[in-house]
Amino acid sequence: QAIRLLSAPQADGFAFRVDCDLRPAGKSGFLSPNVAFMEQYYLEQGREWERTAMLKARMVAGPDALARRFGEMIRPFVYRRYLDYGALEGVAIVKHDIDRVHRSALESDLKLGRGGIRENEFLVQALQLLDGGKRPEVQVTGHDDAIASLVAAGVLAPEEGAEIRTDYWLLRRLENRIQMVAEAQTHALPDDPPERTRILHDFAPDFPTRQAAAEA
Repeated sequence: QAIRLLSAPQADGFAFRVDCDLRPAGKSGFLSPNVAFMEQYYLEQGREWERTAMLKARMVAGPDALARRFGEMIRPFVYRRYLDYGALEGVAIVKHDIDRVHRSALESDLKLGRGGIRENEFLVQALQLLDGGKRPEVQVTGHDDAIASLVAAGVLAPEEGAEIRTDYWLLRRLENRIQMVAEAQTHALPDDPPERTRILHDFAPDFPTRQAAAEA
């Protein structure tokens, strides 16, 4: 009931979009499992995409001690102690599945398309997973913080980090503008040529900022 009320569209929009199907065991899993259950699940059934999801996990409610306990429990699952080339394969499989399911969206979808938001995130996450077990300094949650930590650790060159970050936020701002116009959770550029031209034209002032940031 609470989930439905939070995400139900109202005259003024909705409060918060909630997707509880991403929890361990999906729709058949507990809504509020204890730490012991979570540890057993990730030990026996945890998948690569869940490792990438946990890269961004952060506490939003509850006792600090519980959050710390969960964080300590999940860290070995997310960050392996060895140079983890398997993480690259796992991210590649997830990307392949996205491309297969959303093939028609690859050219116009800002999130799932080639060079889009998801690929930008996957690149940073793959580098974190690759050797995060040996570099605690890259074990951070935010996208910008992750890019900064990878640059500081010498994994990314400063100019590479700047370009990744600039492209990411350019796409996010354009995504927000599309959603404002459509009043829906969409990531696709409009099919209507005049509408697409209008949105991109309105967005044009951001491109000099992007170029300057990339060259800085």
